[in-house]
Amino acid sequence: GWVYQLDVVTGQSHLVGCPRGFLVVNDSVATQTCFECPPTSYSVSPFDNCGVKSCVSRECNKCPQGLTCFGGSNFESSEAGDGSVWENVLEQGSLGKTMRVRLTSCAAGYVLVRGASPDQDACVACPSGTYSVTRATYRPPVMASESSSALVRDFDLCLACPPGALCSSGGDVKPYNNFWRGSNMLCGPDSCNSLSGQCDSTKCFEEEKFGQDLATNGRRQQQQCAGGKCRMVAMVYRCPPGVCFESNASSFVNNTCREGHMGPTCALCKGGWAMEARFCRECESDAKDAYALLVFCLLIVVLLLAWYSWAPLVAEVGWLSGVQSIVGSVNDMMDKVSAAMYVKEVVMKIMSKGNLLGYVKVLIGFWQVAGSFNLVFAVEWPKQLRDMW
Repeated sequence: GWVYQLDVVTGQSHLVGCPRGFLVVNDSVATQTCFECPPTSYSVSPFDNCGVKSCVSRECNKCPQGLTCFGGSNFESSEAGDGSVWENVLEQGSLGKTMRVRLTSCAAGYVLVRGASPDQDACVACPSGTYSVTRATYRPPVMASESSSALVRDFDLCLACPPGALCSSGGDVKPYNNFWRGSNMLCGPDSCNSLSGQCDSTKCFEEEKFGQDLATNGRRQQQQCAGGKCRMVAMVYRCPPGVCFESNASSFVNNTCREGHMGPTCALCKGGWAMEARFCRECESDAKDAYALLVFCLLIVVLLLAWYSWAPLVAEVGWLSGVQSIVGSVNDMMDKVSAAMYVKEVVMKIMSKGNLLGYVKVLIGFWQVAGSFNLVFAVEWPKQLRDMW
């Protein structure tokens, strides 16, 4: 309430105190009062901007840009979610000392604007096409600016959105289709392109591992991050084709993976799934039967190809007639030549009369083309064919 002090000499009561949110006005006994601060202004001390001997009628502190003031000492952040933190600071007013609220911290995605005038203090979100994943602080100065017109400044304030992502405002970095939002990393200014927003992950550090492995990375960390030059940046990676799908959620969530895929960039398969032709395929219970059928079909194909591939060769070298003559004279030849010499003679005969190497090349080429068809042309085999194959 209102606090008075009795002057024993004059017998008058002088106003010496008011509730929070009011200003003491006591330059005259007749007009002394507690003046309540109206909306768009505030007071945290009843003696704000008082003179040395008394407090004259005066205005309350003007509401900062980053606050909404309801009058008295009641105020709140102008933007929900900006994470603003304020402190009381004793400053010089027009008549005397006054206690003002000044901004000290903002949430990630905001620039802390704090200049000479306390009226301009505010957490200002990074504009569209830029982002920040670092909390802004006044001490030490991180993501801090003296003017709301300077929100992008090289590697100090809001960063350019990385390729493959959409940055609407603040700290939202939403990957496009076929891209993946990775973990944030600590990067130095030399690791990133300030125009494109692209950062080299090989020159950055994972936050949880920063400062650990000093034996191998200690010197590089000290050089890149000396004086607090490093800051957290968003990492966006390209996924294998067709496995990362853009989310339709209004709030940020990372891309979803194709069924059976998991992990960073959806490049891994879940348990019970296996990679097949660029995609994860569920392992069925009758997999053994399918593989047995595959082996049987391959054997049949090999036999057919061998027969049709060698049939012209057999006809060309006259193998059937050669066999008949060989069988008829085998007894005579046993006494004349050894078995090794006979085999050599047959091989030389085939090589001299038939283009064996040409047939082998054709056979190998066929299997190479057939085996790489689905990879070269990115054609996914039908399920029925995959089960048979």
